[in-house]
Amino acid sequence: MMRKTIFLAIQMLFIFGNVACFGAGPIEFDFEQSEQTWFVPDWAISQDDCVCKNAILSAVQPFEGKQSLELQCKFPGNKWTGAVVEFDGQMDLSGCKGISAEVYLPKEVNSNLLLGRFFFTAGDKWSFIESRNTTQLKPGEWTKISATFDTTNPKGTPNWKFKREQGNLQDNIKDIRRVGVRIEYNANEWQAGAPYEGPVYIDNVVIE
Repeated sequence: MMRKTIFLAIQMLFIFGNVACFGAGPIEFDFEQSEQTWFVPDWAISQDDCVCKNAILSAVQPFEGKQSLELQCKFPGNKWTGAVVEFDGQMDLSGCKGISAEVYLPKEVNSNLLLGRFFFTAGDKWSFIESRNTTQLKPGEWTKISATFDTTNPKGTPNWKFKREQGNLQDNIKDIRRVGVRIEYNANEWQAGAPYEGPVYIDNVVIE
């Protein structure tokens, strides 16, 4: 009941203003009622190295509850590719410390080259800011991926990559336009893995 209440409050904030942490509790996406405006963006669908063309609700493999978000993927295994989903909603995350999510790779994935990473699009310049940290995903298991914001660091936010002219996460934390999760198959011509065509599941995305 509490999680549903928080979700309804977030939906109302999307209508009347930005979402913010500010000690009011975490922002949670559990995919129990809907995709909660998570989707595969058009820019990813149009790129050859983005191998997820659709994301749907699924009851096959929830982390908890009854549903999770299923990414329908086709990784070739012999080059770098990624599966991308984004949340579309303007947010002020200046009171938040970090973000996490649970990711499930089916046991049929025969590779240890898959990684999880977060990214943001932020500010009037639509700055692309991605975490430097990745988490290795294990087939047949749920794996938690996470990233800290560290916006009080006097040196900026060194754990996040950005274009200097667009500003870092610290500069843009009050105007987050999109939140993204990328599942990466970190393969190349010297480091190839087995191809995989099938689902990857995401659940319990939490910003707190």
